[in-house]
Amino acid sequence: VIPFAYGTSVASFTLARIGYVEGEPETYVLPLAVAFGERASQVEEEFPQAVVARLQGPDQKGLLYEAVGESSLHQALLESIAHRRRFKGENGELVAKPTEVFRHIQRLMKPPLVSAIIKAEQSNTSIVYSDWFILKLLRRAQEGVNLDLEIGLFLTEKSSFAHSPPVAGSLEFRPHHGQPITLGILHGFVPNQGDAWKYTLDVLGNFFEIALATKPELGPELVPQKPLVD
Repeated sequence: VIPFAYGTSVASFTLARIGYVEGEPETYVLPLAVAFGERASQVEEEFPQAVVARLQGPDQKGLLYEAVGESSLHQALLESIAHRRRFKGENGELVAKPTEVFRHIQRLMKPPLVSAIIKAEQSNTSIVYSDWFILKLLRRAQEGVNLDLEIGLFLTEKSSFAHSPPVAGSLEFRPHHGQPITLGILHGFVPNQGDAWKYTLDVLGNFFEIALATKPELGPELVPQKPLVD
């Protein structure tokens, strides 16, 4: 657990190790926060899907919730990368650091910088900052070198290849014992019309719409004569 202060709140970047009956255990990252009173009611109204547990204190009720939907947390994460901040926990520290690309983009930025979570289907959580940055928070954390970060840094800093999003910074947990764990990668934002997955779904959707509209007759040559799977 690494405490991370933002605004008037504190989120705990929690690394939860999950064991299974079969297979290797996995580690997942949850930025958790606690709210009481009016703030708890506000969280439940604005982010009902983020509520993890309901808390009962001696005098008031509260919520344990995932804070990743809060814009104040988004801004604090970006500022932490910009200022190379470190956040200490009992078993290690969270280290935020920028690259030279961050400084270049920062000089071009114009306020206000509006943040939002990308709602595309993906296993991680991505936060976009206007048309300047996109921060990918990794949900399943792994020890050691993160290939996405390593390759991105190489293409950004040591090659002239210009056709990939530049790496602008990173978030890394450095335990007292063991290898570092990458928790987030900040990229320069690249305007686009979607990704290959969305394109595939759109093409398939168009195909089925045309098929339903034309209702082609299936001739004997198109009807399977035996099961496709034994």
